[in-house]
Formats: sequence, structure tokens, C-alpha cells
Amino acid sequence: MQRNKSEVQVKVPTGKQNILKVIILGKNTSINVREVWRTCAEIGVSYQLQPFCGTDVQHLNPHAMVPVLVDAGEVLWE
Repeated sequence: MQRNKSEVQVKVPTGKQNILKVIILGKNTSINVREVWRTCAEIGVSYQLQPFCGTDVQHLNPHAMVPVLVDAGEVLWE
């Protein structure tokens, strides 16, 4: 995974800022996105799935591919 330290604009539900640990950007129909959220669920990491397609995340991942993970302001992409 490559790190991109750009500013991220991601919606976090009110009152859940302290609960959410990882935000996963991508469509839930994507095999790679499903693998990431299943892994998070299996190891007990709190996550939120936000539906984005590749072109929507191009400002975070120059390859315009999902999934993109946002964790405490850090952006991770493959």
C-alpha cells in the first residue's frame, strides 16, 4: 500500500467520530473492497464502507482504483 498524505474529505456520521477507526472507500460489489471489509470484520477493526468508484477517488489514489482506506487522516491505497 502506498501512502498519500493529502487532505481527505470524508463524511463521518455525527456522534460516531470516536467509534470509527477505518473508512473504506469503494463499491461493496468489488472483490477487493469486500476482502478489505471482511478482513476488518474478522480481526475486529471498526470500519465504515462509503460507496465510491475509481474516478471518485482519483484525488486520493492517482491510479483511480479502489479500495482506498482512510485511517486517522492517513490515506492508504494499493
